[in-house]
Amino acid sequence: MRQHVIAAAGVLALHALLLIALLHRAAPDLHQSAPAMVTVDLSLREKPAEPQPKAQVQPKPVKIPQPVRKQQPIIPKPIAPHPTMAAPAATTPSAPTAAAPPSAATASSDALTASNAAREDYTAKLQAWLAAHKRYPVQARRMRLEGSALLQLRVGPEGQVVAHRIERSTGFVILDREVEAMLARSEPLPAPPANLVGTDLEFLIRFDLGEFD
Repeated sequence: MRQHVIAAAGVLALHALLLIALLHRAAPDLHQSAPAMVTVDLSLREKPAEPQPKAQVQPKPVKIPQPVRKQQPIIPKPIAPHPTMAAPAATTPSAPTAAAPPSAATASSDALTASNAAREDYTAKLQAWLAAHKRYPVQARRMRLEGSALLQLRVGPEGQVVAHRIERSTGFVILDREVEAMLARSEPLPAPPANLVGTDLEFLIRFDLGEFD
């Protein structure tokens, strides 16, 4: 028993020696493999200029054509009747009334119009009658005399000359005498209307060489 203990102690001692020898050999390697010092340069250095990004050209917006809207037709609103306007009341047809007699002013105006028309008609008729009995004196034609006379007449109911007068002379005695002679040749004159009997009528008697050339 004692031998076994001594043997075990000897083995342990042998192991301890081996361990110390291994540690002793490994120690120089640890000193040799110590890391070298690293120097770090902390000085400020200018950073290289960073390239500026190029400005991006934005594309122009494209106009999208809007669809054309059809205009709706404007429908006029019905006009409501005015509230104050009332529907016309139904009336029964009345019996026809007799036409009112023309007033005095209307009758007088109609009479004057008829008188003027009759006067114009008779004056034109009498003017043509006198012109048909006019003669151009030979001596006045040779002397190249011309002129116009304004003759005033008053005619009776049977066409007789009641009164006459030369209101404006031709300027030549020979032509004025021919007016008197013409009036004498033309009697009796056409009978005037009843409303023109005894009234004064005027006529222009012209002596123009152009009528005979």
